[in-house]
Amino acid sequence: MSIHRLPWPTPWTEFFGRDGPVCVEIGFGRGAFLLDLARRRPEANVVGIEISNRSLVAVERAAAREGLHNVRVVHATGQAALAHLFAPGTVGEVHVNFPDPWFKTRHAHRRLLAPKTVARIASCLEVGGTVHCATDVAAYAVEIDRALAGEPALASALAAGVRSSPTRLDGVVTKYESLAIAAGRPCAYFKYVRIATTAAPTPVLTERPMPHVALRSTGADPSTAATTFASRPVHAAGCHVHPLAVYVGPAGLLIDTVVVDPTIEQHIAVAVHPRADGAWVVGLATIGQPRPTLGCHVAVAVVARWLLAVLPGAEVVAEALSLDPAARAVLAEGSGVRDSEAVAMDAEVA
Repeated sequence: MSIHRLPWPTPWTEFFGRDGPVCVEIGFGRGAFLLDLARRRPEANVVGIEISNRSLVAVERAAAREGLHNVRVVHATGQAALAHLFAPGTVGEVHVNFPDPWFKTRHAHRRLLAPKTVARIASCLEVGGTVHCATDVAAYAVEIDRALAGEPALASALAAGVRSSPTRLDGVVTKYESLAIAAGRPCAYFKYVRIATTAAPTPVLTERPMPHVALRSTGADPSTAATTFASRPVHAAGCHVHPLAVYVGPAGLLIDTVVVDPTIEQHIAVAVHPRADGAWVVGLATIGQPRPTLGCHVAVAVVARWLLAVLPGAEVVAEALSLDPAARAVLAEGSGVRDSEAVAMDAEVA
């Protein structure tokens, strides 16, 4: 399964076909802990999150061989899964075992267990639900401790005044844990519980309406604009949009585009095709099954701006505009757009 094909949020009771506590492991790797969790908790609906296709296939096959019908695996990053798949207050347990520490300073922002992600974990947990984390990197342990202790909706489930344990609290030893133990590196294990607080739950990010813009021009169709296209990334409304290439066909144009929202990345195609009344519609093609996020709205706006700039007499047919207001600002004035002056997208690449 992929995060791009699941509903946002996912109704896990319907998906598993039964009621049961939802237990999540983020980054299950070889799957030893995830499969053990499914065995130990037969009443639970166990969800594994992983970005390695090899790991996803291996664990799916292992679960099928063992007849473990209470486990599902999803291709997604941890941040994306927490932002889109789990409604507030619906998860019983979250496990994060030895996440990538991202040692380089310029990569530190990619660390999973930062305050923002911990807040999302707390939001998705039901009251009394628990989050379990472990690392063998001393500096990361300090950051994890600070993030967990600083989240008002969480409290340590260990003895009073104790915030981490030097020994595993439950479950089997994982691959990276065994390597750390063999190398003599001390490990830190955390267990926090979701407590009742007045803090508002963080809403799951859902899909927006499908974006499209209708254009008219005097005497030229968009296929003539293809010669002016060149790849250039655009940053707007907190999103990164990079049109990569344009393809001309009998039905119009396809613009191969990478869209990076703050919580999810997609590789999509923006289509430009004729409408019965003579207008041209800029919207999302079905290639790649795009989800209409804010970034996709911005991508449609970027392509429409390019066409408005290069087609003679081009104008927007206002009644056919369905963009998010932030993307509409990109289309109208380029408000908040970095490096957007070259609307025709010259060859500079960031």
